[in-house]
Amino acid sequence: MDSTSVIVVGADEGDPPVSEILRQQGFRVRVAACLDGLPDAIRKGDPDCVLLDFSLMGSDPAGLVTHLRSLDHLHGSALVLIASDPLPSDSSNLDPFSLCVDDYLPRSISPDEFAARLRAAIMRRRFLCQDFSRDNRCLENMKQARFALQEILSELSRFKNLGRCSIALLEEERQSAHVVASSDAPPSAQWSLDLADYPELIEVSRTGSPLVVSDVRTSPLMAPVVKRLDSAGFRSLLVVPVLARGRVVGAMVLRFHEPEPDLSGEDFFLCRLMAMLFARMLDSVVEDQGLAPATEGVAGDRGRFNQHREEFTASALHALRAPVAAIHGFGSLLRESCLSQLDCDQRDYLEKVIAHCGELNGLLCNILDLSRLISGRHCLDVAPRDLGILLRCVYEKTWPSALRRGLLFQWDLPTAPCYALFETAGIQQILCGLLEDAIERAPLGSTLYVQVEDGNEYIGVFIEDHGESADDENGDLHLALYRAIMEAHQGRLDVSHGEGGRRLTQLFLRKPQPLN
Repeated sequence: MDSTSVIVVGADEGDPPVSEILRQQGFRVRVAACLDGLPDAIRKGDPDCVLLDFSLMGSDPAGLVTHLRSLDHLHGSALVLIASDPLPSDSSNLDPFSLCVDDYLPRSISPDEFAARLRAAIMRRRFLCQDFSRDNRCLENMKQARFALQEILSELSRFKNLGRCSIALLEEERQSAHVVASSDAPPSAQWSLDLADYPELIEVSRTGSPLVVSDVRTSPLMAPVVKRLDSAGFRSLLVVPVLARGRVVGAMVLRFHEPEPDLSGEDFFLCRLMAMLFARMLDSVVEDQGLAPATEGVAGDRGRFNQHREEFTASALHALRAPVAAIHGFGSLLRESCLSQLDCDQRDYLEKVIAHCGELNGLLCNILDLSRLISGRHCLDVAPRDLGILLRCVYEKTWPSALRRGLLFQWDLPTAPCYALFETAGIQQILCGLLEDAIERAPLGSTLYVQVEDGNEYIGVFIEDHGESADDENGDLHLALYRAIMEAHQGRLDVSHGEGGRRLTQLFLRKPQPLN
């Protein structure tokens, strides 16, 4: 049984009762018939959640929520409202979403979704009440280490035409980082970085291996930030991961003014030695402060939160897919049996309904796969594979659609094997989706170009079409999903628009690194 405890206040009715549903889902449940019984239930132990009947909110719901939040034993407890669906007419003046409660659950939802949302509310409340003061003390105790690192980095910046040398500490959620020392900043300075603006840090945190960018102007990885680096006068990079306890916790970044830096084996050794020194300093601070157990506990909480989030997302998406599938099935049946009885407008409308249902079902499947990918429950089978074979398969799947629209398919595919790191199903899904979209928007009788370029670090696939530009929220969402999948492959997807409706879609996949 789950150790999560819930107090049900005035909502224990129905068939089966709410308390019984929660017990079946693994919660430890206490029941209070009304608000007056809540203090007795609290004395038996601080609850993780209070599930309160909406009908008990009274004439001052905001005051009641404030009072419950002020109780010491409920400070870290989630407060969730439950009510019949629809709400009674005399409760229309109460807005559950403006009362600062953690969630609002109608009785009509399924037990699995009920439990998933309840656990998600509990995890959110725990994060909101979490004390991060120990992490701040950890950074404070690194002050002396930063002074020492500052001196070393200043000396290191004197060689190889080095523009800047800095060390950044990655945050746990891998969305931001803190620069703890830099060769061109005061020792006391530290600032936060948004990792979305630093693809080199993202790359090293994922691979755990040093990264050399010979020229930021020609590297697909650095294309989104090349203007910022150019304005600062940096042309090449060396990024060395900082490893502590087997994990990438930071990186040392060397930025050079010239492309193609002349780095010897001794230079690499010195940089890795510096990264090991910083890792040992960090490890010592963590051990001195006794922060390792706390960090592991937070990581465990985040893992459970991701699991509950995925459970809720899966339940919600499956619930959405059911009516979409029913509409699609009914439309297909109607088309097969009654098409001759429909006029032209009705046939056109029916075809649009069926097509949109298919698109929506595909989109829901993409979101579900992406949720699993983000939570770590779906591991990509990324391995060296011949991209040419996959592209020929994509051609076979998409050329009938192009033929129906009278389009000329011009493919420039490599004749020799062209190996890249990817998962077949995911990249095939992206390529087919991009090409089907290009086929739909291209004018009748026009030409659609597909080209492959083999670079030093990446293999690029370029899709060029000409058509009318339109604001398509569905297409934007598809692109957002495709970009997320490409990021999981440590690749990139770019879309640019030119004159005359020209659109160029560029997809970059990493190449396998040769063994030394």
